[in-house]
Amino acid sequence: KVPLQISHELFGNERVVKVAVGGHHSAAITESGKLYTWGRGGYGRLGHGNSEDVGTPSLVHKLDVDNIKVVSVACGLGDAHTLVLSDTGIVLAFGDGDYGKLGLGNHDRHREPIKVASTFDGPP
Repeated sequence: KVPLQISHELFGNERVVKVAVGGHHSAAITESGKLYTWGRGGYGRLGHGNSEDVGTPSLVHKLDVDNIKVVSVACGLGDAHTLVLSDTGIVLAFGDGDYGKLGLGNHDRHREPIKVASTFDGPP
């Protein structure tokens, strides 16, 4: 297969500055800090508020509405979860929470981004 370029129009005509891939989904951050996800939506791993599959990059509206600027993202490899880091050090998680992997102190599933209790201030 030959790689295909994804149109910048799918990212609100913004430049993509970071990407992450998981076993079943992908994510991209634009220069303004917006997060787009696509792929298999099971367990809410895309953060769109549901478990539907999405074939093209789609904005994670909850982060946009809450004015959260994303600077980093990680997609679970073989697992159904996603973690993001904001420009203010807030960590948010969404997707399948089994084994406590969302860092929320429980095993609950979250279909939209939810703040993890602490913030990340960088390495000591």
